[in-house]
Amino acid sequence: MTQHLRELVLAGLFVAGMGLVNDTEAQKAGGIWKVYSPDSPASMSPLEESTAFAVGPMMGVFNNLVLFDQHVKQNSLQSIVPDLATSWSWSVDGTKLTFLLRQGVKWHDGEPFTAKDVECTWNLLLEKSDEKLRVNPRHSSYKNLDRVRTNGDWEVTFHLNRPQPAFLMLLASGVSAVYPCHVSPEKMRKNPIGTGPFKFVEYKPNQHIKVTRNPEYWKPGRPYLDGIEYKIIRNMGTALLAFTTRDYDMTFPGQITVPLMKDLKRQSPNAICELTPGTVNRHVIVNRSIPPFDNADLRRAMALAIDRFVIALNLQTSGPDPDAILDLFYGCGSSLNWDGYCNPEIDKLIEEQSMEADEARRRQIDQIERKLGEDAARPIIFYTDGATCWHPYVKGVTIMVNSSFTGYRYEDVWLDK
Repeated sequence: MTQHLRELVLAGLFVAGMGLVNDTEAQKAGGIWKVYSPDSPASMSPLEESTAFAVGPMMGVFNNLVLFDQHVKQNSLQSIVPDLATSWSWSVDGTKLTFLLRQGVKWHDGEPFTAKDVECTWNLLLEKSDEKLRVNPRHSSYKNLDRVRTNGDWEVTFHLNRPQPAFLMLLASGVSAVYPCHVSPEKMRKNPIGTGPFKFVEYKPNQHIKVTRNPEYWKPGRPYLDGIEYKIIRNMGTALLAFTTRDYDMTFPGQITVPLMKDLKRQSPNAICELTPGTVNRHVIVNRSIPPFDNADLRRAMALAIDRFVIALNLQTSGPDPDAILDLFYGCGSSLNWDGYCNPEIDKLIEEQSMEADEARRRQIDQIERKLGEDAARPIIFYTDGATCWHPYVKGVTIMVNSSFTGYRYEDVWLDK
């Protein structure tokens, strides 16, 4: 019986291997992929930027320690795969996360990648290094991280203050790029140096961002594209018209409303369009320290009636896991808690769910959003569904459905032209 099962497994692996070979043979190398972007970011440094318009174009320039599988739409702990790390393990008490690192990787300027670069990156984020980031929007995401220590050139350990099973998800996002020790944060804003499949070429504000194929990428055969050009077009009508005339191969992910998607499909019936649920909410920021908004009942009443008013809205992303996102935006003193909301009861709940390893029990603990709604902390008005469209000759694209910052590596994208 055991021998029979072994033979079945080997046969399955052989068939799967044949399928992989056939898929590889079908791919075509070369070509410049053209995408438009709705906004011009402040810099090319993903550690310092808070929008997908910077993180997206730069995600292919960098590598992470780990990454959400770029072909799995739903990000989760189960979809995390190795990147610059080849494996990882937790200590018994859940406070030490150790990575074994990939050897032979080089930065785009030819310098070797080592564990020291990982330590330097998180010292920047923890604000423990002599050099400083100009802005550090995710500093609070790592408040449970005490330190990062190397063990030789190919091993690094993250020391946490308490267990945090979902900590790995922080490291898998596009905002968790590993930076080189030998390049200053100032230079990274203008001319980023990474280890990724694409090398930075040029950024002209309000015009374009260009990256080119890294011929020495550590993953053989990738990327397929010769490069990517992001043309910055703020006017959506102009951008969609250019897409229909094939000046661009794909729209920026998640940026097309349902009515615009329908109009685009009428003009380009062969275009492939994929609608994904909104991951960015529009909400109202209220000064809760002054009357009458210091009254929770009044805030709740306002939240129920808000759609009848003309109001100013702010934007806030969500994510594949509540652990970091809720703490980052609602935790007392957090770096992205714009209006200074602070509720010790909420902080306690956030920490409880963060420490719980059992996913079912985490869901039971997670009453946080309900309590935030009852407190009318930051009344959410709506989430906007957004579509992404591309022409049929664009292959290998996967649009993530529960995050705006995780699916832009694009090393497997190719053009069937």
